[in-house]
Formats: sequence, structure tokens, C-alpha cells
Amino acid sequence: MTAKSGLLTALIAAVVAALVTVATLSILARVAPGMLVLSGAAIQDQQIVNVVRNYLTKNPGSWSR
Repeated sequence: MTAKSGLLTALIAAVVAALVTVATLSILARVAPGMLVLSGAAIQDQQIVNVVRNYLTKNPGSWSR
């Protein structure tokens, strides 16, 4: 195997791996959307936003004191 054919083989393997990854994530997103979660920091940020939104929705006049 020459360096050129080895590089071509590695490139093809990388492309196939990327395609398999995309296909797997696509299937997971359709079959089990809850399995694909945000990173820990993004989840924490979203939880904070939800808590503040819920509080302000339940207590609309409390923020103006």
C-alpha cells in the first residue's frame, strides 16, 4: 500500500464514519428525541430561564416592588 492509497483509504473511512454518525443522530432524533440532550451548561441555563419565567408568570406584580 502506498502513502497515496493509504491516505485515500483513511479519507473514505472518515467520510463513511461521518455519514454513519449523522444517520444515527437523525434516527435518534426521530425515535427518541429526549435522548439527544443539550450540554450541562446549556441545560442549566435553560433551567434558570424556566424558573424565572415560571415565577414571573405566577407573580406578575412582584418584580416591580
